[in-house]
Amino acid sequence: MRTRDVRTLGRALLANLGAASLSDRKDAIYLSAGAIAGSRAVAIVPSYFLSRLARLRRRAEMAGVALPGTLAVALDASSNRLLPLPSLETQPGILDRLADVDDALDERAFVDRPMTIGAVLSLGPSEIPGLSPAPRGVALYRWGTRVMNLDVLGGSAVESLGRLISEVPCLHVGWQDPVTWLGPLGEVLAHAARDPVAQTEGPVGVYASRGSGNTRTRR
Repeated sequence: MRTRDVRTLGRALLANLGAASLSDRKDAIYLSAGAIAGSRAVAIVPSYFLSRLARLRRRAEMAGVALPGTLAVALDASSNRLLPLPSLETQPGILDRLADVDDALDERAFVDRPMTIGAVLSLGPSEIPGLSPAPRGVALYRWGTRVMNLDVLGGSAVESLGRLISEVPCLHVGWQDPVTWLGPLGEVLAHAARDPVAQTEGPVGVYASRGSGNTRTRR
C-alpha cells in the first residue's frame, strides 16, 4: 500500500493481518488477489500485480477505477460476487483515531458488501499491450493456483472458479504497461451487467472506501 491516508493504510494493514487465517476457512473461496473497482463491477487481479499498481492512483482515478486495498478477496462459491473479508476484532473507531487533518484522501477498493465481478485478469504476453482476451482454460489454471484455502475446499473451489471464468470476460494484462489497460478496464467494468441481488444492498456506484470504512460514490 502506497498512500498518504493513514486510515486507508491502517485498514489495509488490518485486512492483510486477518488474511493469515483464511487458508483454514470454508465459508468462501479466498483468493490471493485484489479487487479493482469500477462503476458497476469489480475486476480481480492477482496480488503480485499490486506492487505495479501502487503508484498509479491518479491514473486510476482518471480511468474511473479504484485500486485494490487488500491482498486477498473472498469469492462467494454460489455466485459471481465478492464478499467482505472476515474482520479482526478491534476497538471501536480505532481507524478514525489515526486520522490527521493533513491526510490526503485516498479511495481504495475495499469490499464492504457483495460486489459483482465483471472481469478476471491474468498476466499476458509482454509484447501485447493493453487488454487482450485470455483463454478460459489458461485463466482457470492460473486462478486455481491463487486459492488460499484449496486444501480445505478441494475440487468444489475449482468448480466454482470454473463457473465464474465461463461467465465473465477473462483478460490478459501486461506487467510493464498497467497505464495502457486501466482506461480500457474502466470501460469494461462500466458496461458490466448489473447484479440485481447486489443492487438491493446499496448504490451500485459505491465501491471505493476511505480507511474509516465509510463509502463514497465515485463520480
